[in-house]
Amino acid sequence: MSGSTSALGLLERLSARLPQIMRQAMERALQDGLSLARQRMQSGQGPRPRSGRLKNSIRTGVETRGSGLVGWIASDAPYAAAQERGAVIQAKRARYLKFQVQGRWVQVRRVVLPARPFLRPARDQAAARLEAYLFEALEKELS
Repeated sequence: MSGSTSALGLLERLSARLPQIMRQAMERALQDGLSLARQRMQSGQGPRPRSGRLKNSIRTGVETRGSGLVGWIASDAPYAAAQERGAVIQAKRARYLKFQVQGRWVQVRRVVLPARPFLRPARDQAAARLEAYLFEALEKELS
């Protein structure tokens, strides 16, 4: 009887701590993803940093939705989506876009920005590491 009593106690304790364990594992995985996003920018695999605004705008979070948890990694910089997915910028009010490139003025009808993903790889890495972090936390809790 004492074995089943201790197992029941362990399960009750785990049940009470499970939401916190899951949140901490998710936060840890998202921090890894955040680091990767910033590293990709520094290494030239993602958007090249100029002012640091895009890199500094990347945030992570964990929210309770219904009975589950949702983790996210995002940027609120207005040009983050164009950098992530690519974009075509066309002149709207004039015939040409005019801007400087290396000190010279140029005019073009449109500019094609290639996709330079930095958030999706970060999200994918966080998701891949979440399971390992969760198992590690559960193992620690059960020992």
